[in-house]
Amino acid sequence: DCEADIHDFSGKGTGLSGSVDFDPSQGSQKLAGKVELKVASLNTGDEDRDADMRKDVLPVKKHPLISFVPLEITAGTPVAKGGSADLRGTMTLNDVSREMTLKVTMAWIKAGTLRVTGSQKFKLTDFKIDPPGAIWPMRVHDEMTFHIDLSFKSS
Repeated sequence: DCEADIHDFSGKGTGLSGSVDFDPSQGSQKLAGKVELKVASLNTGDEDRDADMRKDVLPVKKHPLISFVPLEITAGTPVAKGGSADLRGTMTLNDVSREMTLKVTMAWIKAGTLRVTGSQKFKLTDFKIDPPGAIWPMRVHDEMTFHIDLSFKSS
């Protein structure tokens, strides 16, 4: 989600891949894995804005991926029971890596599939991205919110 002077807008990415290793019988635990999103798959519903974004804000040719490396989950109950947790990891955007903690909710949606949802605010400038303004017909605020809605299948 992005706030801007004229109107707010949202985007969605569909080019997601990766895996995360965890033990569903444990609550708090170290994690291993990586989730990547293809920047070219981000879509805000406005073709001109998307083209500008991929060229000037998130240059897809220079930085084609956004990644999140989960490091640890802190949960009061075993992951197998679902519920709320803190997911700590490192997000890399624009070749800049920052550690962050997301408040997430976990739920088993069917046998062997864990759904993890949550959101986190961050500043574009923390990732060395100048908020669009002069190049766009509207000024975009520095703080953004990204939402996750991921499903993990057990192997």
